[in-house]
Amino acid sequence: NSNSIDGSDVICSYSDLQKIFSNISLILDIHKELLNRLDNSGKDVGTVFLEMSPFLKDYRAYINNYEVAISTLEKCRKNPAFEEYFATLLVDPSARGLDLYSYLIMPIQRVPRYILLIRELLKHSTERDSDYVALTKAREELQHIAQVLNSSKRREENRRKVETVAKCLAGCPESGIVQNRRYFVLFQSAKTNSQSLSCRTLKRVNDCALFLFSDLLLVTECKAVKPHMLSSRSVSVNVSPRAGSRSSSLVKPGSENFVEGEFDESLTYRYVEGIPMSDIRVSWGRATEGYSYPLRIAVSNRTPDDYYFPSAESLQQFYDAILSCRAELGTTEEEGNSLFLQMKASIKQKTREPLPNLSKQLSRRTSREDAGFISSTMAKPNAPPAG
Repeated sequence: NSNSIDGSDVICSYSDLQKIFSNISLILDIHKELLNRLDNSGKDVGTVFLEMSPFLKDYRAYINNYEVAISTLEKCRKNPAFEEYFATLLVDPSARGLDLYSYLIMPIQRVPRYILLIRELLKHSTERDSDYVALTKAREELQHIAQVLNSSKRREENRRKVETVAKCLAGCPESGIVQNRRYFVLFQSAKTNSQSLSCRTLKRVNDCALFLFSDLLLVTECKAVKPHMLSSRSVSVNVSPRAGSRSSSLVKPGSENFVEGEFDESLTYRYVEGIPMSDIRVSWGRATEGYSYPLRIAVSNRTPDDYYFPSAESLQQFYDAILSCRAELGTTEEEGNSLFLQMKASIKQKTREPLPNLSKQLSRRTSREDAGFISSTMAKPNAPPAG
């Protein structure tokens, strides 16, 4: 029966089998050829791996599907007939005491193990050996393939995260945000007092949750905050962030403080608007009382909106991520790629005083002292809005 594992009872659909094993048949054929060349071609190990390395990129489909494979297997095991069949695999001598989970992870580990093999061979080789150059090139090529596979896996995980975000949205247009080529990039909480945004959406928006996707900026409003998030952990934007702290954060509604946290799947986010990445222009915004790190997002033929971030680091991270997305889409940013240059210009205009050491201090972006300097320079508790 094409719809079952055996010829009688349907204990696992053919569709589920495909989800569990993905393109394992193709991978098996590749390694049969690899083994054949190692045994019979008369070529050295490095040369054989160099010849076969392009085919190892076919691991991408299997690696990207691995989480789907495991979840599908877990679903199938809820069927008593499948679970009984699964148990028989453990006592099969050909299984060598390993269960199906152990075998499903093996292809994930294959390329890293090949890299370890080549490194071990190089340890016992010298530059005078005939295969030393080929082994060195094979190691470099396998390391490159490993990076490609890891990057592909991260991209697939972020693509699926778009679906997770979509489930948390309220009031999203029927067209939705899930598209095959779209992937999640970054989440960041912010505040805004934009009158233009309020007029466009017919509702005043203060506390925002910004979802940055590869081709879209999604502006939402956080509808609820968990009780434990409204604790004494709130940190004034005028205080230097701790070294190594996470830049993503949730905003405490109705407060001038930012609360540490990340995108929370248990919360609901009200859809405000979605802006295509190709339409966005970003620059240093207009600082105002209590909010020191503004990012101005401009779209053609409408008033720009300012969003205020909890720290210089989170602002720069979001700005850089937007530029990266735009570059991948083939667009360019006329203003350049450093928001800190715009910070510097804004500070000079505000203070009207020479700041001889500012360039040096601003260049060290990850320094806690630098963030504190920018904070203390730009944000005074009772300072009037910057012009």
